[in-house]
Amino acid sequence: MSIQAAREIMAATRGKALAFDSKFFAKIDATAEKLDATQGHPADWRRLRVEVTDYLKGLSASKNWTDDHQAAFDHAKARVDYCDAKIGIQSMADSVTTPNARRSNDPHVEAFNQWLRAPQSAARKSQLQMEEESARLHGSIQASGNSLTGAAGGFAVPALVAEAIGQRIKEISPLRQLAANYQVTSTGTRFLVNRNNASSAWVGETTTRADTAEPTLDNRAPTYGTVYGHVEATEELLLDAAVDVGLWFQDAVIQQIAQAEGAAFVSGDGINKPTGFLSGPTPVTTGDATRASGTLQYVPSGAASAISNPDCLMDLFFALKAIHRQSSSWLMSSATAAVVMKLKDTQGRSIWQQSLSADTPNTLLGRPVYFAEDMPAIAANAFPIAFGSFAAGYLVTDSGDIRITVDDNVTKPGFVRWYVRRRVGGVIYDSEAIKLLRISTT
Repeated sequence: MSIQAAREIMAATRGKALAFDSKFFAKIDATAEKLDATQGHPADWRRLRVEVTDYLKGLSASKNWTDDHQAAFDHAKARVDYCDAKIGIQSMADSVTTPNARRSNDPHVEAFNQWLRAPQSAARKSQLQMEEESARLHGSIQASGNSLTGAAGGFAVPALVAEAIGQRIKEISPLRQLAANYQVTSTGTRFLVNRNNASSAWVGETTTRADTAEPTLDNRAPTYGTVYGHVEATEELLLDAAVDVGLWFQDAVIQQIAQAEGAAFVSGDGINKPTGFLSGPTPVTTGDATRASGTLQYVPSGAASAISNPDCLMDLFFALKAIHRQSSSWLMSSATAAVVMKLKDTQGRSIWQQSLSADTPNTLLGRPVYFAEDMPAIAANAFPIAFGSFAAGYLVTDSGDIRITVDDNVTKPGFVRWYVRRRVGGVIYDSEAIKLLRISTT
């Protein structure tokens, strides 16, 4: 919120706020006016912000909520926003940065970056904890998912940093990009899937309507685990003002989490990790009409240990219902792609179309191809290729935020190490939306 917008809200609610609690609001308004007149230091605005935030938390616990409560709440929240704006403006004015050391306008991000540079500093821990509480109050981050906070429970990675990390992970882990993604507050959440077996009918304008069959609904419960990684840096790196420590941290976390997630979404066994789409019930050749819900269908390659004929890929393509083909993709490893891209139809034409742009996927039979290096290699009875609408067929769930704790067990002198983790789940959703190619004759 801008300073002007905050001022307008405070002006509109000041009378009722003073009537509600004249002692508190007169005090904070007087403090703010003094800071405005003297161009107060960001630390002074932060102290004021903490005081108002604590008051807001107490006010939110009130049971008998009235219009006066609401006016006091709106006035105090606008004061927090006003402090945020003043901290951002004053911090930018006071800062001297090198070209590589960017400064964020988000106070939570700035406090997080400063803490990364000195994670054992009590002052920076306190500042980060304060900014995290404020971000939680504003709804930009979720509850921690456990009863521990601060140094014990770890800090939540700021929303802007977590969003940047998430976008990069999608680029590395294709199922993060292709599958349906949900943020949940409980790992017990179950998702309903319609098996598409409801009936319908046509009637005249005044004709009696006969009953139609109701759809059958199944539920899917993702299995969860905590994906984690250790990020390590030298103290010299952290103290170097020319290094953008926030960007360095993002890159380090991305590599740690993306690799672990990518493997789990494909073949995770569901024990303290997501259930990968290749780890559900044993795939069968039975069609959608009679196959058990939750079980994937496979098409044989026609050869015991190879993919030598493109016909099997065409069979796989048309085994998928037309409604899912509209948003379908191929998933395979680079090694498998090297084999498939050499296949040709009966007219000697390649069924693989190489993209002319790095930002556009290659296509196979007109549908995009994504590389997942965790997909099995071509071998007898393996499933090296998946085809389908992964947004309909596979479910990825995140519970809570990415959290980070300093690892105090580092024994290497001059190094700092962080323990980064996130609670992630996954499960097959609509088993009709994904088909597999099996290396076999039947």
